[in-house]
Amino acid sequence: MRWCLTDQQQRWSPAADLVWTHYDDSDDWVVFHPQSGDVHLVTSSAHTLWTLVSNERTCRLPDLVASLAAALGRPADAELTAATTETLALMDRAGLVRPICP
Repeated sequence: MRWCLTDQQQRWSPAADLVWTHYDDSDDWVVFHPQSGDVHLVTSSAHTLWTLVSNERTCRLPDLVASLAAALGRPADAELTAATTETLALMDRAGLVRPICP
C-alpha cells in the first residue's frame, strides 16, 4: 500500500473502467478490473465504501467512516474505522482504489 499522508489525511480515488456485477441471490458484488484482468468478490459494505470513494465528496478516512456508518446504520466507532482502513488497503492492493498524493 502506498500511504502518502497520515491515515486521517489520506485521500482516495477510485480506479476507472471497473465493471461491477451484483447477483440477485447474493449481497456480494463481483468487480472486473479490465487493466489487470483480475476479478474480485467484495461484500456489499465494501461496494458501498467504493461508491463513497467514487462520489469524490467523502475521500478522507474520517469522512468515509462517517458516511459508511450512516449508510450501514451503525456507529462510526473504532471497529468500523479499523475495518474501513483494512478494506481500503485491500482495495488498494487489488487496484480498485488508489491513494492521492499531494
